[in-house]
Amino acid sequence: MDKLSDLLGIKQGEGQKVLVLSTYSALAIAALVVIQSLITALFLDTYETHYLPYLFAFQSVFFVFVSTVQSSLTLKKTTESLGLKIVFIAALVLARLFLANPAPWLVFALYIVLQTLVDILVMISAITVIRTFDTREAKRLSSVVNAGGTMGAVLMGLLVPVLAHWFGTENLLLAVIPILGFMLILDMKIFNTFLGSQAEEITESSRSRNFFLRMSSAGTDVMKDRLMLTFLALSCTMVICSTLIDFQFKSMLKESYSRDQITAFLGIFFAALNAVALFFQLFVAGRILLTFGMVVSLLLMPMTLFTGSLVFVFLPSIWIVAGIRFSENVLKYSSFKTASSILYMPYSPAKQSKLKISSDGIFKPLAVLMASGLLILAEKTMSLQMISVTVSVLCIFAVLSAINLKKPYVEKLRSSLSRRRIRLQESGGFSEGISEPNIIGAIEETLTSKVDKEVLFSLELIKENLLPVSLDRISALFDHKSALIRKEALMVAGKCLGEKASGVLLRHLATTGISADQAYCIRALCCIPGTDHTRDLDPYLSCKDLQVLGEALIYLILKGDSETRALAESRLLQLFDSALPEEQRTAAYIAGEVALDSLAEPLIPLLESPD
Repeated sequence: MDKLSDLLGIKQGEGQKVLVLSTYSALAIAALVVIQSLITALFLDTYETHYLPYLFAFQSVFFVFVSTVQSSLTLKKTTESLGLKIVFIAALVLARLFLANPAPWLVFALYIVLQTLVDILVMISAITVIRTFDTREAKRLSSVVNAGGTMGAVLMGLLVPVLAHWFGTENLLLAVIPILGFMLILDMKIFNTFLGSQAEEITESSRSRNFFLRMSSAGTDVMKDRLMLTFLALSCTMVICSTLIDFQFKSMLKESYSRDQITAFLGIFFAALNAVALFFQLFVAGRILLTFGMVVSLLLMPMTLFTGSLVFVFLPSIWIVAGIRFSENVLKYSSFKTASSILYMPYSPAKQSKLKISSDGIFKPLAVLMASGLLILAEKTMSLQMISVTVSVLCIFAVLSAINLKKPYVEKLRSSLSRRRIRLQESGGFSEGISEPNIIGAIEETLTSKVDKEVLFSLELIKENLLPVSLDRISALFDHKSALIRKEALMVAGKCLGEKASGVLLRHLATTGISADQAYCIRALCCIPGTDHTRDLDPYLSCKDLQVLGEALIYLILKGDSETRALAESRLLQLFDSALPEEQRTAAYIAGEVALDSLAEPLIPLLESPD
């Protein structure tokens, strides 16, 4: 068990929290899988496919309406979370009662209400999990909790066909009730044990009553920003494509399967989808981003949909459109999502919030309405193959938009770096993908700035996030006029560039005439693992500058062999026995850095000394 905890990055005392939150996430995603499977099957069994565009439109509008109402309520977080689940359970019981003799309009309304409730459930559950972790815990444990959510989706997806066969699709509504009941129990555990006083806080969104005013202001900000305008053109185009593909997918399901078969098919579909999406997110999306950059990560989705849609034009089948829908969802929640989050990085936290509000609350719902309108207007003239042609054309536009993102993105990055707008880890942490090539390129260019504050900020970014920057760019700062910049550049070389920086640091140590720089060269060398430069540093045991001598002794004691370490400790004891306060303080500093028990005894008199 201890080995498993070490492998997953779980520290002592965190096991219970991880288990509870992973289970909580798994239950939320399991509820989503069941609800999406059964409401889709019920709708397609009741209505013809030409009603689907109306469903998409009403669903989009209703979700925005409910989100607006939710944001205007002043509720404690416990009340919000528990109240949602109680309302959801009541809605499920009433829905099952009404389905005994369902009217067509009831199935339509049921789809919209249950889909909205489960979307809000997943959103609030994710926020609850995020609030439970601090920044460092989130970086280590978020993947474990996400894996728990995926396991919930996979297991429930595999159970859906069995349950639908035994009890019927409509009775799956009742299967969600124990899931929500278990989540209620875990809510009490999370809020009472892990969140404590935070459970009594009022949600941030509910503090603002001018919701529509904020939405309008956010929309105006987007229209004035070239980067966000280009990105929204891309993301809204992909939302339109996604809606059109969803229409194709559900139309083919209607043609190919009965109600219970649709439920079973979707259960397996969502199980496989979540498993592959998690694998892609953990092991593929990040590598693509770091190797090829943000633009390529954004291009994957439209290019995949373009290829799949062309295949469907000539080979229309349920398996082709299911593959397109599958690929679209995998890429949307992995590479496209990761690259999209990086685009917000150049903005301040407040501006990021406003831009996301406008994207999710205004433009994406409008994109769904546009796609629905297109399907309604072209109902009799647009076949499923023609929809694929339309998707292919839209994907070409999306590809061009993604390519055109790079220039305004780099410009915005440079502007934010010059104004110190990108946040460091202490103030909340970076979005994922800080090592994306465009970001590193912008930071490296800022290193050549004539403004010292900009250079220092970039060096701080590099050091805090261990960015793989160019050695030439860093070594060029070793002779900078600012002592602080020289110090930071030397430490960046040691901490971020590893063994390849050893030779440059040793050459600078031998050639510089500035004692402080020599000391920082040695300290930087000490930061490089797997290297041994004790022979190069032996001569510094007789150095008269105490700062240089101190760093050399630390290096030799920590990294030298037994003979070298004995010589260094002997020289250190001479400093302890010195009558000069400066040498004694240097000895105390060294003892603190190397933390040797043998140095405790000579250190005690120094602690008692007034100097």
